[in-house]
Amino acid sequence: MVDLATQIGARAAPHGFANITAVRDPADGRPLLIELDLRPNALFHLGQMLDADVAPTLRAILEGAPPGPPRRLATSLDVQVPVYPNDVLRCFDERDWRGLGAWVLNLDDRWRWLPRGDRRMRRALRMHICRALGRTLLRGGSRPSRRP
Repeated sequence: MVDLATQIGARAAPHGFANITAVRDPADGRPLLIELDLRPNALFHLGQMLDADVAPTLRAILEGAPPGPPRRLATSLDVQVPVYPNDVLRCFDERDWRGLGAWVLNLDDRWRWLPRGDRRMRRALRMHICRALGRTLLRGGSRPSRRP
């Protein structure tokens, strides 16, 4: 992956984070590029929990060193990540008032998943929630599920 990221970096020359989506070719194991977004992924900060931690690779690129071993959480851990704002909308959809209360009262440190450093992003996500709930109220029912 370091080679792929280095090649993409040399060709695209981004001036910040980039979201690279790739899969391994089952025939020979080569990484195949699917998409390059010149912005970080919305779940970028959850890498270690999703078994897709890019920090060791980024560190290797920045330091010009071989990548360290991937960081992994213990397999015995059952990690449930309440991703904002999707989990807030899920709470409304499923009428999970305890879950919604956990967001309101910051139980289980839920607010750690909020984009604290970006006031505009927080406002945009609040507006997203308000629009989704407004559409629900206008229809007089529950929101259509986005899950497959």
